[in-house]
Amino acid sequence: TDLERLEFMRRKKSEIIPRCKCCWTTPRNPRFGMDSEEDLFDPAAALWRWQHPEGEECDRCPYCVLFPALDKLYKVASHASLLQVAKHPERFKEDTKAWRNASKEFAFAQVALPKDIVR
Repeated sequence: TDLERLEFMRRKKSEIIPRCKCCWTTPRNPRFGMDSEEDLFDPAAALWRWQHPEGEECDRCPYCVLFPALDKLYKVASHASLLQVAKHPERFKEDTKAWRNASKEFAFAQVALPKDIVR
């Protein structure tokens, strides 16, 4: 219950690890500012870029990627081949819905899977 949880937190304050400031932020690029071509956001943050195509933070950041991340984790837990891209984005005409979806899946697969698996 809530009262038990509150009492546990009071008794075990020293054992509870608080959230750091990094838990409340967007995925920043550690190399930003070192090179003029580096983007502010981490290039490996495929799920964040999927939710923010214009590259702007939203009001719900970083929680806006929670459900897409859980979906991908579920697929990994079920079978890793579910993350493979069904069709390469080059097969579709640019700026179509199918091309955007394939591009998003391909960007995530490039980060999540080894290079020899991603075609």
